[in-house]
Amino acid sequence: DLYTWNRACTLKLIWLLFFQSGSVWVAWFKTEILSGNLSNFWTVKPNRKYSWLTNKLIKMRDVMFTWIKLKIESGRDCRFWTDNWYPEGKICELMTGGRRTRLGIRQDATIASLYDNGHWLLPPARSENQVSILAFLSGLTISTADDFYVWEIDRIPGKRSSTGFGLKEILDFIDTLSDLLTCCSVLLIVKLKTASTVSGKSTQQLVHSSSNYGFLLVILPSSPLDCSILRLVISHQTFPNPFWAKLQWVS
Repeated sequence: DLYTWNRACTLKLIWLLFFQSGSVWVAWFKTEILSGNLSNFWTVKPNRKYSWLTNKLIKMRDVMFTWIKLKIESGRDCRFWTDNWYPEGKICELMTGGRRTRLGIRQDATIASLYDNGHWLLPPARSENQVSILAFLSGLTISTADDFYVWEIDRIPGKRSSTGFGLKEILDFIDTLSDLLTCCSVLLIVKLKTASTVSGKSTQQLVHSSSNYGFLLVILPSSPLDCSILRLVISHQTFPNPFWAKLQWVS
């Protein structure tokens, strides 16, 4: 399915833009297209002077918007209207109800610019959505740390650093994997790290036992093309979540 493969590769470039700052291409794109600010990705418009690929990435940003969350720390880098910081959706739609108004808030206002000594400089709430947004902001703890992006699909956030996980999460992940890669066979090998064995234990017992085991997840693609697609997905984490970072390609 070359259409899906091409789409995945395009989405991967957007992922690189936000999560692989060491890339030369990312540095060029951020400087030349986004004027040095990643937040501009959500507002920059397609332009004839841009390459076909650049305009393609811009046109696909709505697909990625809900997956790329900006976590607020200081609020200095988080734009109130355009960044994806609110868990329930786009602020520009929820705050205004689709009307062409900014409620007295500048288009380029940051979260930090609307916060002053424990008070939020926002207009009084006039809708349920506005009440919810103000309640969310009131629950934030503003710090001096930098805001940061996280990859989040179906409200399941990726981690900034690697953490442990249990067999239940692994089995849930395999269910998701089987939906994504129907052409592949999946084999899960569990090895307990203690003297106890899997023998005599049900899956339910293993799921709720302590994390005293290791595992090997083997994915077997059924054709050379499937093999290439799977290698791309795993090696470059096109669809990353806490488990993709643990997977490795083995020839």
